[in-house]
Amino acid sequence: MAAAAASAPAAPRGTTLVCASLTARSPQEMAAEVAAAAALGADVVELQVGCLEGFQPRRDLPVLLAQPRPLPVIVTYRPKWEGGQYDGEDQPRFEALLLAMELGAEYVDIEFKVADKFMNFLSGRKPETCKLIVSFHNYDYTPSVEELLSLVDQIQATGADIVKIATTATEIDDVSRMFQVLVHCKDIGAINTIVRRPDGKLVGYNTDYVGAIAAIEDAIRASQPADPTTSLLARRLFVVIGAGGAAKAVAYGAKEKGARVVIANRTFVRAQHLATLIGGTALTLSELENYHPEEGMILANATSVGMYPNVNESPLSKKALRNYSVVFDVVFIPKETRLL
Repeated sequence: MAAAAASAPAAPRGTTLVCASLTARSPQEMAAEVAAAAALGADVVELQVGCLEGFQPRRDLPVLLAQPRPLPVIVTYRPKWEGGQYDGEDQPRFEALLLAMELGAEYVDIEFKVADKFMNFLSGRKPETCKLIVSFHNYDYTPSVEELLSLVDQIQATGADIVKIATTATEIDDVSRMFQVLVHCKDIGAINTIVRRPDGKLVGYNTDYVGAIAAIEDAIRASQPADPTTSLLARRLFVVIGAGGAAKAVAYGAKEKGARVVIANRTFVRAQHLATLIGGTALTLSELENYHPEEGMILANATSVGMYPNVNESPLSKKALRNYSVVFDVVFIPKETRLL
């Protein structure tokens, strides 16, 4: 089982949190289990509301989410096709999850298979105080490292605040018991590659920014003379569209190379948060359309805009793109996006 990291109440980055999954049959019993889990030392609880007998969201969720609560909660309404109890259409389930958000749930969990559909349903209505967990479950086996890395990228591209992957481990190699996190991974706050050292320890790396920054530097090097003793990004204005995991990685990489980083995102508060983390500035997407403080800017799209099947979309207009000397897109399907 994969555990989602909680941030309400706030926990230091890197802290391991214990999540208790609750499956009581009545709202009152489940609410009592929250208190019991807190007394036993849990940090967060998952409310599997599909287990409630005759679950009625507008009747039962106010009971479960009434304040004060001893612990932050994850609300899960899992369908049968993903191992849960709910056997119905998506719309009522989506409406229940939105109601949980509105009633103050700190986290809501949605399945990766319907994440895009759920995001369209929300249409910007998700409260800033609620984090969206996008989860993937494989009850048969653990996919390969390559498949898992691809899956992480795809889940991040949906706009997830937290990526959750739960698989079935059949061998010791399927289980990561200990991670030695490098300094730059701690700064980025994400790992996408795991390497087993000769001593058997598993070391976590983030390679998102390594590949992205290398590609951007190669593009610059091909178009202009370069001093091998200095960074090609030093003092360059580097604009990142997005504020998720991929954006965080690319922004960190650019900052590490000496660039002046600007974060633009649909949700301005998230842009501000990431800009504060990496020491940059924030813009809204509308401001970005007319943003042209200097020549030779670099643009990196770290959102899913333009990804299959929405191949005709672009995060920025053709007119605005004229202001950039290099444009990079994290979208990998199709290889040549409309942005490029």
